[in-house]
Amino acid sequence: MRILMISNLYPPQILGGYEILCAQVTESLRARGHEVAVLTSRQNAGAADPDPLVFRELDLEVPFSRSFRSSRIRRARVGAINARRTAKRIERFGPDLVFLWSLRRLTLGPARAAETRDLPVAWTLNDEYLSGFRRVKATRSPRRLLGAISDSSWMRKETVDALKLEHATAISRCLRSRLVKAGVPVENAKVVYQGPPLDRFPCRTRPISAVRRCLYVGQLHPDKGVHIAIQAVHRLAETHPGLSLSIVGRGDEGYTRRLRRLAREGQAEVTFVGAKPHRDVPRIYRRHDVLLFPSIWSEPFGLTHLEAMASGLPVISTGHGGQGEVLEDGHSALLVAAADAAAMARALRSLVESPARARALAESGRRLVEERLNLETYVDQLETWLEGIGQDIQGGRAA
Repeated sequence: MRILMISNLYPPQILGGYEILCAQVTESLRARGHEVAVLTSRQNAGAADPDPLVFRELDLEVPFSRSFRSSRIRRARVGAINARRTAKRIERFGPDLVFLWSLRRLTLGPARAAETRDLPVAWTLNDEYLSGFRRVKATRSPRRLLGAISDSSWMRKETVDALKLEHATAISRCLRSRLVKAGVPVENAKVVYQGPPLDRFPCRTRPISAVRRCLYVGQLHPDKGVHIAIQAVHRLAETHPGLSLSIVGRGDEGYTRRLRRLAREGQAEVTFVGAKPHRDVPRIYRRHDVLLFPSIWSEPFGLTHLEAMASGLPVISTGHGGQGEVLEDGHSALLVAAADAAAMARALRSLVESPARARALAESGRRLVEERLNLETYVDQLETWLEGIGQDIQGGRAA
């Protein structure tokens, strides 16, 4: 198949795991014989891309380096620009199918251009960004009334009401339910769980003999609950000295200052490693003994805990998001309540006091990733699904 992938960002321009996964899926589909081109934004685009099938041509409503504030006028303008550029790229590349990875800050222009050309259009839904394109409902507020009028008329093309959304996958049932509740019509979206490439996250060679070095990997944002991880390690260090916590990632400056103050208030050694290139992350996992995944908000899914499990680490995680659909408490991970530092400290203590339990948890987690939650399995399902969409479209045209 000739597939045109559309993503707001694409490596080396990344914010997090979704852009990296987009590149991994692209590479995997190419290795299976598909011709995959990528259409993405011009954010920080420099010299000519070394990949001749990566086209950095689209505009963002607002660069990701700046906070976002919605503007209907800007959205309509950028949407029209991106629709034209997408139509031109479709004409030049001639895809059999358009695969929409993420249109956050790209507007719905690319989707509109694909749907009007009578092409199969497939969506993968990694987060709730489409809920930001809901049509505003009228209230007594003059501002909302005006917004409702514009969304029902000249701005309708920039709302989910204008989308077909016939073919979609979601990364968890949790995410699909939240989108439907928000008014995005994806009730029939197929749930396909993501996973890391096993060859890039080899398992540690030495079994865990002691649990001392804790790890957090991800953005530094209050919703991620990094402060809970620090509090939990400090609590346990009062009775179990020698604990450390490495924090890998960056984020909100104000929150980071809060975390640094908190790090100095206890007995555990807390190190802020900062952001690291993705190629360095597997080695970081293998140098630690346990991953803490303390997210407070209901994550759509999350890949860091699966990367850690692939690397041979036991995982302590909150379980109220998409990850709770695949993790089994006490078997593949230890699940704790969100925003509960005491609960996370108790779970951590159970591993510190029983390295044998930590080893068993790590082994079960590695098996789960090997058998079900890895990149190869994810791409298998995506490929079958995409080919099925193409066949259905061709069959309908023949009829």
